[in-house]
Amino acid sequence: MSAPITNYSTENVEKISNRLEYLKEKVSYTGAETGEISDAISALTIRAKTNPASGVTESNAALNTIKTKIKQAQEDLRIAEERVATLRNPESKKSYYESLLPINRPLAQFTIVILLGVGIFFFVLSFLIIINSLGFNLSIKAPWENEGSVNVLVNLIPPVIRNNIIYILVGIIVILIILNVVKK
Repeated sequence: MSAPITNYSTENVEKISNRLEYLKEKVSYTGAETGEISDAISALTIRAKTNPASGVTESNAALNTIKTKIKQAQEDLRIAEERVATLRNPESKKSYYESLLPINRPLAQFTIVILLGVGIFFFVLSFLIIINSLGFNLSIKAPWENEGSVNVLVNLIPPVIRNNIIYILVGIIVILIILNVVKK
């Protein structure tokens, strides 16, 4: 039989576990033993709450919430800096709504020329489709369809260019690639 424990907050773990094992094996309890069990449970609950590990866990949770708040504040700051930069120099960065066509708001001089050219192209295309559907047939005879004219055109090209056309094309492509890389 283990002796009753009067103060669970100061006793060591081994004595408490021995006493609880003894109380578990008993079939019937006296009034003092029932009170001792409730005192043991409340004392152990208080002891668990004052456990340094639970304090560390609470501190860790608070630290994690502070870290998430800092990350959110940094993200908000980055977004605010981007907005300020866009407001100060709106032409320096393309927005989400800008496309590959150089259409700026308000329209620039070169944009009007581009839109006018695109409009004329589609007007002529639609006009030719309408004329074709009405039965008029337009045909363009290319000069290379006639063998005699092909020989005349080939003889117009100097022999240096005619014999080295592949090297010339490769050179032009390399120069364009270099210019594109330097531009960026």
